[in-house]
Amino acid sequence: MVSLQFITHQTERYSYLESARMALEGGCKWIQLRMKEAPLEEVEAVALQLKPLCKEHEAILVLDDHVELARKLEVDGVHLGKKDMPIDQARQILGEAFIIGGTARHSGQEQTAHSHKLRNVQAVYTERVYDLQT
Repeated sequence: MVSLQFITHQTERYSYLESARMALEGGCKWIQLRMKEAPLEEVEAVALQLKPLCKEHEAILVLDDHVELARKLEVDGVHLGKKDMPIDQARQILGEAFIIGGTARHSGQEQTAHSHKLRNVQAVYTERVYDLQT
């Protein structure tokens, strides 16, 4: 089981693709292409470059938010947040072969209710456990 995932980011120094490439070269086996503010065409262009790199490194590639694009490009899966397409709807579109990840952010009763929505996911993403003041 793959337990650690690299979520792409862009800085003044590194592009989304370059950050993912460095993670792959460092041994990462699971990449989430997350380009929240980018137009769909740009996400697709980067995903098309990243897909063969992930294959070369035997790594999983999931797209953040873009269910239809994940299906079109035949990547490994998609990550869906609370405000994205409902997981059940994504499962209908993608079928069983694709990984669907969802974010668990709540605790207590809210988490119990939210976990019902996550029943069709293969990956659960969590935020920080402790709020550190360092």
